[in-house]
Amino acid sequence: MKKILFIFVAFVCVTLFSRSAKAQGNYSIVLYEENHETTGNLYVSGTFGSGPTVKKDKNSYYNAGIGFHANLKKYKVYEFVTNSSSLNDRARSAKIYSDGPVTFTVYDSPDAKTNDDYTVIRVKTAANGVYISSFENNYEDDNLKVTYYRKNGLDGKVSSLIITQ
Repeated sequence: MKKILFIFVAFVCVTLFSRSAKAQGNYSIVLYEENHETTGNLYVSGTFGSGPTVKKDKNSYYNAGIGFHANLKKYKVYEFVTNSSSLNDRARSAKIYSDGPVTFTVYDSPDAKTNDDYTVIRVKTAANGVYISSFENNYEDDNLKVTYYRKNGLDGKVSSLIITQ
């Protein structure tokens, strides 16, 4: 009887976990220090996300679930290099990957306060490497909506990131 109960509980847990994982999906935001359209270069600062993503060189990849809040002062450009500088005040553009709805919000405030600049990047359906050339522009299409809330400029001053469903 205990064995049957154990198998039933295990089956229920696996079923619930797999449904939760499917609902959350795979997503990532790659933060860049430059704007490719103006410099011709893209230097990766860091990547935050869940599931498969694009990772370039030795730059850091941080696993980030829904509800994740990153104060970028606490994250290094090179995760395993002791003297690496933080990701704070570096990002000027981003690339978005997602196989379903997710929202990335980048803030000028390290505490994610909305009394300074911030941008909401909402993936409506899916995004396969959609390039956001600036956090200071509004944009919308069938898959993505980017809304910028201006105070005094956000490009190169991103200090925190929150990922929500």
